[in-house]
Amino acid sequence: MIQGLHASLAVFHPFSEVMKVLGKGWALGRAGPGGTRRVLLEGSPPRQFLLRVVDEPANRIRMHRWHIQLFDAKSVAAFDHPIADAEVLLEAQTTEGCMLRLTGRHRPDAEGGQHGMNAYARSLLDQVDRTVNAASGHPSPAPQAR
Repeated sequence: MIQGLHASLAVFHPFSEVMKVLGKGWALGRAGPGGTRRVLLEGSPPRQFLLRVVDEPANRIRMHRWHIQLFDAKSVAAFDHPIADAEVLLEAQTTEGCMLRLTGRHRPDAEGGQHGMNAYARSLLDQVDRTVNAASGHPSPAPQAR
């Protein structure tokens, strides 16, 4: 059975500003092996993952998508078996705000199960939001993840 992964977050910055920060690669965490980023995601328990981000070729003025994969940071040899495989969609909602949506799947044997993996997905979107806020010089508003 394929387990669903879902999270969304309102980002209170214009689409163009968010794209300047995220662009083709996300500067979250620190550099990891094989072109990944080593990120610590909140959950129960907080856990370190390797994040791979692939820019999707279909750019639009009001929408952009990335394909992401999360790998176990303790087992870097397993790049062919991601713990989570998802799509992140950034969509302009107004001239001053966007919506980030993460949808995908995770391995059925993933630590924390459905609830835990969705918590990690929300934490990833929160980190994206904090990165955008830091780059724009604005403090992070209260999280709006669902």
